[in-house]
Amino acid sequence: MLYKTIVILVACSTAIGCMKRNNPAGGESFVSIATVGGLDDETQELIEEHLADEQIECYFDGSVLYELNVKTKDAASAVEVIKKSKELKGKNIEIYPLQKEGESQ
Repeated sequence: MLYKTIVILVACSTAIGCMKRNNPAGGESFVSIATVGGLDDETQELIEEHLADEQIECYFDGSVLYELNVKTKDAASAVEVIKKSKELKGKNIEIYPLQKEGESQ
């Protein structure tokens, strides 16, 4: 019984917050805005919570390092949420410089 409860909780939290390794459907473009250590579940969960509070959809993708991906239209807002969070200060998060619209990589 306990096992079923845990699986349901994990499935629900994934659907509400960020999703690891699964690009959400819907056809909108996503952009990587940061990298977090693959074993740093605490930081990943904090990021998920903060972005969900602001209704910013995201997902993590990777193995050793996880890239944080958000909808392109939400990238600047997501970076600000992460930078302003007191709980995330000092965490091992590498935020990528955002490109201005029209710039190529």
